[in-house]
Amino acid sequence: MVKCRVILVGASRPFLAGLSLMLESDDLTVMHIATVSDLLPLLTEIDEPPDFLVWDSSPDLEQDFPRWAEVHREFPEIGIVALTDEIDEAYADRALTAGVRGILPKTHLDGFFEPLAAIDGVCLEYHHRSFQSARSRH
Repeated sequence: MVKCRVILVGASRPFLAGLSLMLESDDLTVMHIATVSDLLPLLTEIDEPPDFLVWDSSPDLEQDFPRWAEVHREFPEIGIVALTDEIDEAYADRALTAGVRGILPKTHLDGFFEPLAAIDGVCLEYHHRSFQSARSRH
């Protein structure tokens, strides 16, 4: 079985390291943990791109919109899932326009594992569709 490949992106290395431990599974592998400034050079250097970036958004989302758009423009095949403290409909629309494929809340600790399950579910659905598409071509 092919594992979903993910790169975690953000400024809080301890948070991302903990998230990495919780996400790693039979279906998902965390390839790297990267800062925002290291991400584009990393994506151009690695041999096999990730399926998704799980992006720990900054407190000022205005900084993230152009970064998401740049990554999406340079690497449109890589999905971006944004983890954010709070987001309203206008910000969600701007994030989706910038290339984000999913937005998950990270502030509600009582439901913290639901976003993790959602990330794993996105990866499973992605690989199921890829497998079905490959089978239909043969």
